[in-house]
Amino acid sequence: MEEALDISLLSRTTRRVTLTEEGARYYASVVQILRFVDQAGDEARSTRGAAAGTVRISCTAALGTRHISRLIFAFQDRHPEITVDLSLTDERIDLVRDGMDIAIRLGPLADSSMKLHAIGASRRVLVGSTDYLLRHGKPATPEALANLEGIRMLNIAGSDSLALRRADGRTSIVPFGGRLRVDHGLAARALDVASAPRTCGSSTTSWTMASSKSSCRTTNSPPCP
Repeated sequence: MEEALDISLLSRTTRRVTLTEEGARYYASVVQILRFVDQAGDEARSTRGAAAGTVRISCTAALGTRHISRLIFAFQDRHPEITVDLSLTDERIDLVRDGMDIAIRLGPLADSSMKLHAIGASRRVLVGSTDYLLRHGKPATPEALANLEGIRMLNIAGSDSLALRRADGRTSIVPFGGRLRVDHGLAARALDVASAPRTCGSSTTSWTMASSKSSCRTTNSPPCP
């Protein structure tokens, strides 16, 4: 150690070994550092098991409004030292760039470098205006959906088509059009509710339309031959 510090820490004689002046100062500094280390360890152990800090969550607007937001209070009751920042957007985000800890989204994970944990399954349904279908007729085949006026999502890739699963497990891709496109899940829900008799409706999630009292009803998909 003396060689590394390039100073003499000990005074050595044939009878005893004592600290030099530099050695005494060095020893006092080391003792103080070790006390700080012990104090830091005690503080870390005292907070173990008590989660604290800020968690930044990004969630789609409809899911966040109708389900996630009501769960946050229960979570904070269990962890009173945690602050939650909830951001609602239907846009895909960059967790690192936007400073988010967790992103809750529907659909496949686009960025393979992110860690994915499935928290549930979301069933998609076709909803349609009863008045619209009475006036224009209920489609009897998947191809007939292409002639109907629908409500589409601007920020969802592939919203210009519907993927309908056949009875044998195969999938039919059917064009899905419409003059009205929105970028917000709750806006699509509100438009579905108020659309009669202007549009047929949209492809949406079952939980988005749950408890919706209107002339917009879930429809059975046309049979896939």
